Amino acid sequence: MYLFSVIATAKKDQPELAEGQQGEFIVYIDFKDQAGAKQLCKFYVASLGFSNVVIEKMKLANADFIKNSVSSGHRKPIETAQKQGYYVQFFTP
Repeated sequence: MYLFSVIATAKKDQPELAEGQQGEFIVYIDFKDQAGAKQLCKFYVASLGFSNVVIEKMKLANADFIKNSVSSGHRKPIETAQKQGYYVQFFTP
């Protein structure tokens, strides 16, 4: 599983942002191939109505990270990503 820190620009007004404003995301992608995970990350953020999707950081979440996230804020997103293949978390400004 890969974790991405992403910045993207709203293509139209969103509940959290006006058109043209940038938002920050953490995206969890459960995919084995790194290049494919990057493309999926950009696709899922774009599908929410954002453009200029820029991946700022990427981390491979190995088994130890996942195991140790049981009580952390990462647990729900990890479980969701494991079930559906991805999870997108938006951070309000």
